[in-house]
Amino acid sequence: MKLRSYLFRGLGFLALSVGGIAVANAGTMPTIFGGVYTSKTKLPFTLLDLGTGNGSGKQTVTSPFTVSGETISFVGNSGVYSGSKTGIAASPFGTSDENYLVAEPKAFHANPSNVTITFQSPQTTFDLIWGSVSSDNVLSFKTSAGQTIDGRQIFDAIPQLDGKSLNAYVSIGSLAPFTTVVVTTKSPFEFNPSTPVPEPGSLLLLGTGLMGLGLVLRKRKTRG
Repeated sequence: MKLRSYLFRGLGFLALSVGGIAVANAGTMPTIFGGVYTSKTKLPFTLLDLGTGNGSGKQTVTSPFTVSGETISFVGNSGVYSGSKTGIAASPFGTSDENYLVAEPKAFHANPSNVTITFQSPQTTFDLIWGSVSSDNVLSFKTSAGQTIDGRQIFDAIPQLDGKSLNAYVSIGSLAPFTTVVVTTKSPFEFNPSTPVPEPGSLLLLGTGLMGLGLVLRKRKTRG
C-alpha cells in the first residue's frame, strides 16, 4: 500500500510538471517570423512530406490521412494538389512535382471547404510555406484562447512581402497549446505545413517529472 502511495505521488508530480505547460503558455501572444519563399530558399524547418505528383491537379488522396504524426482531413474541393491549375491553385513550390495542400473557398464551389490538421501531441508552434499570402487566408488554432492568424498579420510581420501576394515561409510561435488547426479562406490558400517538433519545454518538464518519480521510488527502496 505504501508503494502504491509513493507511485501515485510520483505520477502526480509528473502530471503537474507536464500540465504546467498550458498554464505557462496560456497568456502569451503569438510570435511570427519568416521571409519570401522561392524553390531555392533554405527553410529553418522540415516540410511535411506529402509526396510528389505529376502536375495533373488534385491528387487521389482519401480524407483523412496521417503522415509524420499529423492527421489531415479535408472537405469540399480542398485537398492535396500538384502543380499549378488556372483558377484553382498556384504551386507555392514553383514546380509541378511537389504535392501541397489547398483550402478552397466555398465561393468557388457549391460545398463548404476547409483543411483540418490534428497532431498526436500538443504543439505551441506551427511552421509552413504560405502560398500567395492573402488577408483572406486564416489559420484557426483550437486553443483555450481561440487564437487565429490571418494573412494581414503575416504581411505586418514580414516586411519583405511589402503587401504583395508572394509565397512566404512562416514560423508561428508562442501559441497556447493546441492539437488542431483549421485552415479556411475566401480565396484559394495553398500551403504545406512542417513536421511536428517536440517542444523543448515539454521534454524538460517531462524529464523533471520522471526524475521526481525516480527519487520517490529510490526513497521508498532506501526506507525498505
